[in-house]
Amino acid sequence: MRIITILTLTIFCVGQIISQNTDAELFFNDGNSIEGYGELYKADKIKFRISRDVEPDVWTDLMVKKIIFYGF
Repeated sequence: MRIITILTLTIFCVGQIISQNTDAELFFNDGNSIEGYGELYKADKIKFRISRDVEPDVWTDLMVKKIIFYGF
C-alpha cells in the first residue's frame, strides 16, 4: 500500500514539474493565437507563457477560446 502511495505522488509531482514545458497554442475569442508553453490550472484556468524564462500568466475563458497541446 505504501509503494502505491509513493508512486502516485511521484507521478503527480513529475506531471506538475513538466507540465508548463508542453508546447501549446492559445486561441483568443477575437481569432488571434500565440504559441508557447501551457498547462491547465485548477478547474477553469490556464497558465501560459511564451518562453521558459518568463513567469506564466493565468487566463480564463473570458478572453480564451481554446488551447491546443502539442506532443501529447
